[in-house]
Amino acid sequence: GNKGTITAYASEDSWGASASGKASQVHWYGNCRKGDTRQKSCCSNAMPLESGFDWTKFSTGNRCGGDSDTDRTLREVNCYWLPPGVKVGPWPIGGCLPNDSVCKQLGVTNNLCGKCEALPNGGFKLSSKEGLRYDGASFDDNQIGKGSNQARNICMLAKYGNKGTITAYASEDSWGASASGKASQVHWYGNCRKGDTRQKSCCSNAMPLESGFDWTKFSTGNRCGGDSDTDRTLREVNCYWLPPGVKVGPWPIGGCLPNDSVCKQLGVTNNLCGKCEALPNGGFK
Repeated sequence: GNKGTITAYASEDSWGASASGKASQVHWYGNCRKGDTRQKSCCSNAMPLESGFDWTKFSTGNRCGGDSDTDRTLREVNCYWLPPGVKVGPWPIGGCLPNDSVCKQLGVTNNLCGKCEALPNGGFKLSSKEGLRYDGASFDDNQIGKGSNQARNICMLAKYGNKGTITAYASEDSWGASASGKASQVHWYGNCRKGDTRQKSCCSNAMPLESGFDWTKFSTGNRCGGDSDTDRTLREVNCYWLPPGVKVGPWPIGGCLPNDSVCKQLGVTNNLCGKCEALPNGGFK
């Protein structure tokens, strides 16, 4: 209804059709370009409505301010709906899915506007046709494959949220994939060499994140300091996890297992970063 509260938006699949015959009726003005913010207040095609909208503020006729133009009547309108909480509009707002109960059950703090799905062994997948994003930017379409620090760091951003405390690291099995099509979106800089300590503060692929990280400190574009480079959006990221307490990074830190309860039960004081297993006659491996 007019001035109503919008809880779910009509999707891009919605459409209408005009009647045949003479253009004889006064009509609301809708003959403007989709996305024309300058005509938002007068044209029904300019921008998606917002809660509390007043349809009567639109002009009648064929221009802002109104005129005497007449049209054929609207014969039908077919309405389809996005999930509740999903907004419409230009990227990065449009098509951003909420962090729903499925995401929360999988331990996802920030779903990066994507759909959450379970993967084996406690992993999860985030995906979006419009592109995963964080704080208005997508992710680099380079250095995003299996084992990349960028993919693993995106997983930890999703699981713990920005500035979160990391209790388990994403494993080398984690990977992402970019969407096809035009390289059209601003993105976080990730196209640096894995292990490049000099770019740790500006590039998401340089080093594994640490607890308390601030993702917004990374540069956008294709270099430290930032530029206007655009990339294809990130279509999906698949996240798998190391056991709690296992860190990532270069040897000797990376892959060092904690001295866990199994080790302690076997009488091991220092497991030398290894997995503990029982052997016959009170021995251990």
